[in-house]
Amino acid sequence: IVETLIGYDAEIGVLGELGDERPFEVLPLNVSPIIAFAAKGHPATAHPTLSLPELAAWPLVMRERGSRTRQLLEQRAAEQGIALNFAVEAEGREAVRAIVAAGSGIGFVSAAEFGEDDPRLARIPLGGPPLLMHEKLICLHERRNSKTIQAFFALARSLRG
Repeated sequence: IVETLIGYDAEIGVLGELGDERPFEVLPLNVSPIIAFAAKGHPATAHPTLSLPELAAWPLVMRERGSRTRQLLEQRAAEQGIALNFAVEAEGREAVRAIVAAGSGIGFVSAAEFGEDDPRLARIPLGGPPLLMHEKLICLHERRNSKTIQAFFALARSLRG
């Protein structure tokens, strides 16, 4: 997303992690906990929550390296001395959803991104302190005065509450 904005191939981006905010106008949008999800009927869905030690016993479907969701999970697991079983690594959220829906493991996503539109999947809250995703709307500083970008940021501000 950052490369696309810097290359002038997009006007606005939404992301969870921004290393260097200096070249960007940034509007915090949402904070959402990371949740686990599995195919409906998967044995893990019988649990009201799953802790990281409990998740270590299951095959996990993880996003690619660099995914903020994955970074947060790996960091928390390392803090607790837990080795997670990354059975499958998939490129992108939709690939993870498809693999999990086929019954190949447990995936992770922010609760805001999970949605309830896929009847094949069931959410599973994570136990313990929440892992929070911070979502931001960004554009290049030099483009922030564009009427379209100003209108979009104004709409986003009005909708976030």
